[in-house]
Order: sequence, then C-alpha cells, then structure tokens
Amino acid sequence: MLAGATPTIVFEQGESRFDALSYESADKALSGLPARLETANVRQALDALFSWRGSSNLSPKQQALLQVFGIDAETRLMQFNNGNMTAYVRLNEGAADNTVFIIVGDSNNIYRLIGNFKEADVERWLSLINAV
Repeated sequence: MLAGATPTIVFEQGESRFDALSYESADKALSGLPARLETANVRQALDALFSWRGSSNLSPKQQALLQVFGIDAETRLMQFNNGNMTAYVRLNEGAADNTVFIIVGDSNNIYRLIGNFKEADVERWLSLINAV
C-alpha cells in the first residue's frame, strides 16, 4: 500500500524502475474528469480526452485538461477493448508516469497502472488479462 488508503501493488523492475497498480474510484484516478466534462460515465470522459489530441479547435478547458493528463503532440494514445473491459493507454517516451486506465464493465472504479513502461510491456500485460 502506498500513500495511505489507496490499495496499491508495486512491481519492482530492478533498481531503476517500478510500476504501481492501484484500484481506486474513477473520480480520484481521473481528478474529477467525468464531472468536469459532464459525461454520463468514465468511458465517455476518457473517450473525449483521448479524441482531442491533434485537434486545432480546442477550448482553453480542453487544452488545460490535456496538460493535466500529460498529453501532447508526441504522446502515444491507445485503446484496447474486449467487450467487458476497456484499457486506455497514455505513453510518453522515457516518462516515469506512463499510465494505463482499465475499466471493467460499468464500474465507477478504475485499475490504474503507472510506471516507466513501454508499449510492448502494455501489450504483454493486457494480453495476459485478455484485454488485447
């Protein structure tokens, strides 16, 4: 457990890398994104966020939210869906806070994986849980 009340598992990858998997409310994991966007659910909020990058007609609010979530022109965004589970992936080369948000069913909770991982790592992990 890290930082108190959020259930978290830390995977150490040698001395220079670790990944942290937490299970928390979508409101906490996404800093209130669904409420800020007035969306019906977490999936709609993440779909919206992931669709904005590269758009030339962004509002100041959209631009600010992209910054908050570390999404810029170089960010690799991916989405994987197996019907009941959706994984949203944000990768920035060499970043220590690459993130995977996993939503199961209509849950208001999210599995959030943060770490310095690469696309191949994500694909391997998601294939183990049949999300790819």
